[in-house]
Amino acid sequence: MLMLFIDLNDMKYINDTFGHLEGDRALRDAANILRNTFRESDIIGRYGGDEFVVSALQTGYIESDTINKRLNENIELHNLEAKRSYNISLSIGIALYDPTAPTSLEDLISQADNMMYENKYKHKRKINNQY
Repeated sequence: MLMLFIDLNDMKYINDTFGHLEGDRALRDAANILRNTFRESDIIGRYGGDEFVVSALQTGYIESDTINKRLNENIELHNLEAKRSYNISLSIGIALYDPTAPTSLEDLISQADNMMYENKYKHKRKINNQY
């Protein structure tokens, strides 16, 4: 099983610049992107605020690169079609459940959350280096 922790980047900016109704719209857009990225059998939930978790049972070996590629393609497609004054951007962290070394659901979510923050930090550094 893969546990994914996903954060909608720049939510404060969207709310502060375009208003909370647009922030709600961005959350719905993020949820729809996730629905279009993952299988119907995967469990997608809003964890709180601008964070989501996904539990994806593996039917074979799924590499995190495959998921990231599919997710990025769906984000790019959404941003092209939506033509908003901002782009949807998501940071993602992935943890793998290993049945030979069981861990609690809380620990698995925590591992994915930590990985997501590493990804988010890289995103912010990349954005800051562009300006």
